[in-house]
Amino acid sequence: MFKTIFINRFQINTTSYTWFIIVVVTLTLCGLVVSIMSLIFNGAVTVDYLITGLVISILLIPVIGNIKLFFHNKLSDASLKNELTLTQTILDKSKTAFFRISRTGEVLYVNDYACHSLGYSKDELIGMYPWQFDPDFKASDWPAVWDTIIQDGIINIETRHRRKDGSIFDVDVTGHYISVNDEEFSFTLVQDISERKQAETLLRQKEGYQRALLDNFSFNVWFKDTESRFLAVNQTLADTLGYPDKDSLIGKNDFDIATPELAEHYRKDDLEVMTSRNQKTVQESFKGTSR
Repeated sequence: MFKTIFINRFQINTTSYTWFIIVVVTLTLCGLVVSIMSLIFNGAVTVDYLITGLVISILLIPVIGNIKLFFHNKLSDASLKNELTLTQTILDKSKTAFFRISRTGEVLYVNDYACHSLGYSKDELIGMYPWQFDPDFKASDWPAVWDTIIQDGIINIETRHRRKDGSIFDVDVTGHYISVNDEEFSFTLVQDISERKQAETLLRQKEGYQRALLDNFSFNVWFKDTESRFLAVNQTLADTLGYPDKDSLIGKNDFDIATPELAEHYRKDDLEVMTSRNQKTVQESFKGTSR
């Protein structure tokens, strides 16, 4: 938005104000020039010279305005070019892969990191389609994906990408709907999540090992929260209490498995251990529920 100024209580746009200055300066300069010439040649300022100066001023005003506009556009073009160069540099230096994908699925632009992650050159990637480097994605899936991008403005999926050498890696893909000058496309960000997926797999394996270890104990094992709810138990405890499986106990508390008197006693022991954070050995009696 142009800055506005006030002159004699009239709000004038700076573009109009610039033209006003051009007109005033042109008229003034032409008036001075013809006045000086009239004095030199006629000894006085005559009307015909003033009229000539006015005509010249009228002819010069659009010329001067166009010159001003020409240099203004040149400066604007240079500024825009610098902004585009800066944006391009930021995208290419990013450690996130960027893709510009048309409504038909064709890759129109990629940054340097996208090329690095997939092992293709820019010339190779531009013109390809996602299903050519995503083994879990088919060409027939694209129309539904594009509809989601248009309707929601964004789409996020976890999938896999295949490098040029054939190796596969996990990715998180986020596509944003963009419409510029009647051109629609998805500006897509792709993050390599291989390390996160590997960590999740290792965690699941570790939990599986721990679960197998607990279930093979011949004695009862359980974990509770501060409200005495069971968070995890082994199968031995489920068998002791007469539950069909250990998952049936998850979320239950002492009052669900024992008499109120025993439940209060269990809870007191639990709170003492959690508050003091000291180990305590107690004997507890369980009565099967025959559930």
